[in-house]
Amino acid sequence: MRKQLSFLMLELDSEKTKEEVEKTLGDYRLMMLTQPEEQLPKITPQYSLTPPTNTNEISSPTEDFVIRKVDREKAIQDFIQKVQKAVNRLCFIERAIIIKAYLDVEKKYHYEVYNDLGLSERHYNRLKSRAIYNLALALKVEVYIQNEVAK
Repeated sequence: MRKQLSFLMLELDSEKTKEEVEKTLGDYRLMMLTQPEEQLPKITPQYSLTPPTNTNEISSPTEDFVIRKVDREKAIQDFIQKVQKAVNRLCFIERAIIIKAYLDVEKKYHYEVYNDLGLSERHYNRLKSRAIYNLALALKVEVYIQNEVAK
C-alpha cells in the first residue's frame, strides 16, 4: 500500500517579512557607506619558514586581530554581493522601485519614487509588495506564521 505524501504549506507573515527585508536593505545601505569600494579585502598567500611549536599553532595578538578583521570584511563583502545579486534578479520595474526607495544614497519618500517612475500610488504599492516578497525569498529572510497543527 502506498502512502500519500502531504506537504504542509506554511503561510507567510507579510508584515514581519517586510520588516526583515527592510532591515536587510538598511544593513546593506549602512555597509555600503562604511565600505570604500577601492578598499576591498585582498588575501594573498605569504610563505615563510616557521619553527613548529608543541601545539603546531602559531598565534600572536596582531595576527589574531588581522584575521578577525579580514574575516569581518569578507563577511561584509559576501553580504553586499548577496543583496546585489538578489536585487538584480528582480524585474526592471521592481528593481527600480527597490533601488530608489531603499538603496539610493539620498533617501526618498515613497510618493517621490512613484512620481519619478510615473506610476500610480496603488500600482506602485502592488509592485513594491511583490518586489519585497521576491527579495525575501531570494535573501531567505521570509517569516512564516507559526500555526499549531492539530493531530
